[in-house]
Amino acid sequence: MCVKKNRMRTLAALLLVFCTLTNVKAQSSGKTRYFSIELGGAGLAASFNYDHLIFQKNNHKLWPRVGVGYMPLLINGKLTTGTWGIIAGVNYLYSFDHHQAVAGFSNNLTTTFLHGSGDPFRQFSVSYLMIPRIGYRYQDFNSKYFLGAGFSPVISFNGFSLNQHLMQYKNHFYITIGLSL
Repeated sequence: MCVKKNRMRTLAALLLVFCTLTNVKAQSSGKTRYFSIELGGAGLAASFNYDHLIFQKNNHKLWPRVGVGYMPLLINGKLTTGTWGIIAGVNYLYSFDHHQAVAGFSNNLTTTFLHGSGDPFRQFSVSYLMIPRIGYRYQDFNSKYFLGAGFSPVISFNGFSLNQHLMQYKNHFYITIGLSL
């Protein structure tokens, strides 16, 4: 358990250092790189994300994003390794003053490791998730922090074969807290 905490702390510190060292200025707000923690959304339970502005014209912005997501799983009352995911996506933002309407699409390739008693609980599985999003984001241009919320349904394909498992759909919401650099 202590090793996992140290890995997460190391990963968070490395991402923060990377984001800090690669600071570039944009036209209006002066910020083009964002690091965020999201509850819900593309990371399922929680994710650490890095967004980078690649296009800005008037009120229109385009932000690719990458991240790492995690969802803990309990089996027989014990915490397992859970589900980890690699997130890649793009968000479109339409800005009006400090307010932004967000529409986007993310892909999440997840792996689940189950460890428990009995053969059914010793499994490894891979899932592909498509996660569209629509939401709201607020950021004062003089502040480094932003806050967002919205709706991001999860469409999943379990396993590598669509013939073995049906597509699944789940309503999902998110809250984002972030830091702009």
